[in-house]
Amino acid sequence: MPDQPSPSGPPSVPPPAAPPGAAPEPPRPDSPLDSRSGPGSASGPAPGSVPERTPARKYVENKPPRGLYVRVFIYVIATHVLLAFMSLLVVIAKTR
Repeated sequence: MPDQPSPSGPPSVPPPAAPPGAAPEPPRPDSPLDSRSGPGSASGPAPGSVPERTPARKYVENKPPRGLYVRVFIYVIATHVLLAFMSLLVVIAKTR
């Protein structure tokens, strides 16, 4: 029963022949010669074939920018310096 058209669709027509000297057409995904399927397939795409594109990753910002760390560090240092200066003024004022 191979090569008999199915009753629900048009008969299969072989693809047109390639002109002489043209590169051979890569196998179709449903072809038994497809290198991406089967138990003995190679681990990567066949040489000369175009690798399949992976979908783009969605950007998720999971840590704050570096400038934020710098500003927080400066603010913490500045507040401690200010506190130390004010404490020094209080200590000097109590001794007089």
